[in-house]
Amino acid sequence: RQLLENRTRTDEKELEYWTRSRELQHGMFHSSLKMTHGLMAKARAVLEAYEAVMAGKKLSPDMTKQLKAVSATLPRESVPQQKKQQPEKPTANTTQEQKKTMSKPTAASQLKKTL
Repeated sequence: RQLLENRTRTDEKELEYWTRSRELQHGMFHSSLKMTHGLMAKARAVLEAYEAVMAGKKLSPDMTKQLKAVSATLPRESVPQQKKQQPEKPTANTTQEQKKTMSKPTAASQLKKTL
């Protein structure tokens, strides 16, 4: 009889352990899912802004506000520091096509101007 009681107690403890383990695992899954969805939303906002700038549109004030919020949440190391870039100067060997691309502003520079 005592062996049966010990066995029942052990089974109950094991069931309690695995139940709690499942609850913790489920909570971690949901936390990970929320974080993934948040990161995807941020990436989508940046891509939408990039596509708008590439299409030649001006960013809406709402989109600008959203981009500033996204960039504020990034760690300092991942945000590129804005440096004054010297424009390339055409040389004697530069073709007309290369001169055209040198004078065109990049999408990144257009995006920075709107922020």
